[in-house]
Amino acid sequence: MAITDTKPLQVVVSSKPFHSLVAGVMAGTGSPTLLIRGSHSPHNYALKPRDAQQLQDADLIFWGGHHIEPFLEKPLQSLAANTPVLSFDTVQKITQLPVREGVIWGEESQHDDHAHHTHESMDPHIWLDPLNAKELVESIAATLSQINPQAEKQYRENGERLQQRLEVLHQELQQQMQPLAGRAFMVYHDSYQYFEKRYHLQTVGAVTQHVEHGSSAGALQQVRRQIAAHQIRCIFKEPQFSSRLVQVAAEGSHARISVLDPIGANLIPGADLYFQLLRNISRSLRSCL
Repeated sequence: MAITDTKPLQVVVSSKPFHSLVAGVMAGTGSPTLLIRGSHSPHNYALKPRDAQQLQDADLIFWGGHHIEPFLEKPLQSLAANTPVLSFDTVQKITQLPVREGVIWGEESQHDDHAHHTHESMDPHIWLDPLNAKELVESIAATLSQINPQAEKQYRENGERLQQRLEVLHQELQQQMQPLAGRAFMVYHDSYQYFEKRYHLQTVGAVTQHVEHGSSAGALQQVRRQIAAHQIRCIFKEPQFSSRLVQVAAEGSHARISVLDPIGANLIPGADLYFQLLRNISRSLRSCL
């Protein structure tokens, strides 16, 4: 469905990293609306009346899919049934990795090759691989061009520039992460697999498997044993969740506590956010490990 009148294109994007990529492709033609503002996590976000209205008014909606943004699945069906929607987890060319089970991952999970698996078992944090982001940009530009063909040339040129920036970012991160190979660390929850695999990092596990439910006493004991066994240097909390579990896990060890942020919770939305987000992750890893 193409937009043929002169009214501004109403584009809604679910969360900050995706919004940043869409904003980059739309530069000079308009600005997309961000649904999840502030430091809210897409895992447990509650849709607000303002959000519902924005979905109803949208000409086009981009989201991460029901695994990462489950709160959006039913509203999209009821409020935007006739609106074009691109779910980023269905983009064909992206690398997809299987969800890792439990809070401690075996050595084999650190060394598997990039592969394609069934959609239902996928880790949804696809944006944390800059090479995936390049593929998302291509799909964003193509989708926008279908809806608003008058701006196709601008979308294509913006997309090409953005992909070039992403390639430069990838090369930069590759160089920065190389010295960290083999330095074991632990994360709050399993958000970073795409970044880890792309740059050959060694995460041994997560403090909690489900951010909505915390962690059982047994699981925490398992985590603490692994911290001791692997002489973990650093445990990373996330700014949008309580640090209590991370502090409990680190008790009695020499592990430092630092922050990794997978969504840019405290970053200003916009076309540069994605680049700030990945560089912040790199900086946090380098300073703690």
